[in-house]
Amino acid sequence: MAFVTLVAAAYATAAWPKTRSAGLVASPFAWTDALSWCETQADGCAAEDLAPLAYRAPLSPKPFAAKLREALEAGDIESATGLSAELLKRDPRSVVARLVLAEAALREKDMQGFADLYFPLFDIRRSEGMTYATLLAALSDDPAVYAEVAAKLAEAPYWGPRFLQDYSGKGLASPAELIGLYTYFPRAQGTLLTRLTRAGRWDLAYIAFTEFVAAEPEAQRLALTAPFNPALEDNNAPGPFNWTLRSRSADFLQEGGVYVFYDGRRREDLLVQTMPLSPGAYAFETTLSGQASEEGGWFRWRASCAATNREVGVSDIKALGAAPGKVEFTFELADAACSFVTLTLQGVPGAFPQPGRIEIARVRLAPAVPAARGDGAAD
Repeated sequence: MAFVTLVAAAYATAAWPKTRSAGLVASPFAWTDALSWCETQADGCAAEDLAPLAYRAPLSPKPFAAKLREALEAGDIESATGLSAELLKRDPRSVVARLVLAEAALREKDMQGFADLYFPLFDIRRSEGMTYATLLAALSDDPAVYAEVAAKLAEAPYWGPRFLQDYSGKGLASPAELIGLYTYFPRAQGTLLTRLTRAGRWDLAYIAFTEFVAAEPEAQRLALTAPFNPALEDNNAPGPFNWTLRSRSADFLQEGGVYVFYDGRRREDLLVQTMPLSPGAYAFETTLSGQASEEGGWFRWRASCAATNREVGVSDIKALGAAPGKVEFTFELADAACSFVTLTLQGVPGAFPQPGRIEIARVRLAPAVPAARGDGAAD
């Protein structure tokens, strides 16, 4: 990583003062006595006067911050490094000094020194944490830097998901490495799965999903069934291989199951999950209750090939009651070309749209004798 990259980061993240008409700069730090005196001089205070002033206030970071800026603007690496060391002694929170010294540590292949200087930046200035994570992903082209970061990710820092998002797009880490690192960040795992499925790598995405489920605490871990999570519990396993709520008016129920309010005005995907299935015929059964009508709006279960969106089965639910009833429909997968199937609950508007609601208590999928597609209705 070239010296100018971290210098550019220093300028981007530091609150550099504006230049004054007399050549002085107003620091983001509190003025020291020496610099206050300097500012009060009628003719201003020349930059060369700052060094003597440092002796009047030896603990002040101000003179060093001002001289460091000059060195950076002049591209004087040696002076900038020395000034940064002095500045950091007086102001351990100096972002610019840390970035300059971190760059120096990289040039010297001092990875521990780099880590000690760089990682505290995430706490010193959390508002810039995502910027530092992106820069760290760029620096991690160096395997030695990546090793330091990978060790830090085991602590599950708040900036980890952004780093993994940027780094995984570079294609440098193996899928096994990325899967291992994402286990530390359950809320970000869906990002990796989405990236893999969009690239058509459904098998690898499902392997990653099984690893994420296996890493869950035993008390929270659900069995790998098809469909996954048949009781529709609210848990940390990521989509698309777990139930995903697509509607803002859908919620998981505390005792298990999903409740959805549907406004009836447009066709809408409400609940969805993708699962691996072998060729054959299947019967999908759900336990439902709620309110729906053919005139006002109803619900539909749709089975489709995940990779192509080709429909393989559908069941329209045009009547629901307060008492739970079962709806079943069958679909058939003729060959292995449809190795992942997506089940979607949709809201379908009627001729005279009216609000509807549905509560799904449980779902079940089992082998079945191939049957023609047809509508289902609650018992």
